[in-house]
Order: sequence, then C-alpha cells, then structure tokens
Amino acid sequence: MKAIAVPNFGGPEVLRIEKAPLPQIPPDDLLVRVYAAGVNRADLTFRKGGCGRVNFGDSETIGLEVAAEVEAVGVHAAKSFKLGDRVMGIVGGGGYAEFARLNPLRKKA
Repeated sequence: MKAIAVPNFGGPEVLRIEKAPLPQIPPDDLLVRVYAAGVNRADLTFRKGGCGRVNFGDSETIGLEVAAEVEAVGVHAAKSFKLGDRVMGIVGGGGYAEFARLNPLRKKA
C-alpha cells in the first residue's frame, strides 16, 4: 500500500509517498480503506518535529482521523461490523495511508 512518510521534520515539502506494509489487525480491530484523512494540530506538530520521532502505538505513519470503508473485520468486531460498512474514527496513527487499523470497540472499566 502507499502511505505518507515523514523522513525529515519540516514543512509540507518533507512529506513523501512510500510503500508500507498493510496493518495487521488484532481480533478487536477493523482494517479500513481510507477515503479521507483529517489534518489536525497533532499531525502538523509531529511533521514539524514538535513531538520527536513518535510511534502512535499502531503505526509510525502519521494521521489520526479517518473516514473509511471496512475491508476486514477482526473476530471480536464481527458482531458489530461487516465488510463494506462506512466508518469514521480516530486511529492510533496510520491515517495518511491507503489502509489503516481502527479499533471501534471500547473496553469497559
């Protein structure tokens, strides 16, 4: 898949399109095809170097907000989602890519 990489900190000119592996999805998650990604303050701060070299937890690719379509469903998420469902949400990084991992389930305390 294609993803936006940030090999160096700086302005928008540092962004590069590179090949990246598809995210692996655990049982609680969805693999989604990203149709739109938000550009938010956290993304801009990261690109400029304000956060250092951060791993967002799920991906080293930036991008936290997505509008997407479900491509694969983890076994625990299958009760609530099916292939082709349209979804939006906050991802743990990886929103600036063709596919991202989205955890739609909330853990009860």
